[in-house]
Amino acid sequence: MPLLEDLTLGSTIFERVPGMPASPIGLDWFLRQLETIPVGRKLQSIFLRPAIYDPSLCIVESSSHSEELKHFEQTILQEVLPKTEEFRIGFFIRQKGGHSEGPQLAKEKILRNLPVLQALNLLHFEEYGK
Repeated sequence: MPLLEDLTLGSTIFERVPGMPASPIGLDWFLRQLETIPVGRKLQSIFLRPAIYDPSLCIVESSSHSEELKHFEQTILQEVLPKTEEFRIGFFIRQKGGHSEGPQLAKEKILRNLPVLQALNLLHFEEYGK
């Protein structure tokens, strides 16, 4: 069996399920998956596709959200970038209803809390839906 060369991971990180209390699904899921790359192994590319289906959950100003983003950035910089030739994160942000400012506010918060990844041009954003 050939060795894995490219890894793409996608998951919903902020979602509101009808009938359930709103709760963010954290970026730690991505980190747990990336921890499975063996030490000393270098992949050609790693691409993360976090989907934000409810931007209103993401833009809540809470220290726990900001700390989670900062921890995510530090882990990527220290443990993931050395394991790959190419790395990027593509945030997929849904625009819900007529609230066009939600995706923009979510993007601004992410950029504010992941400044090094942004400076390295590793963050990309895509909005969809109405």
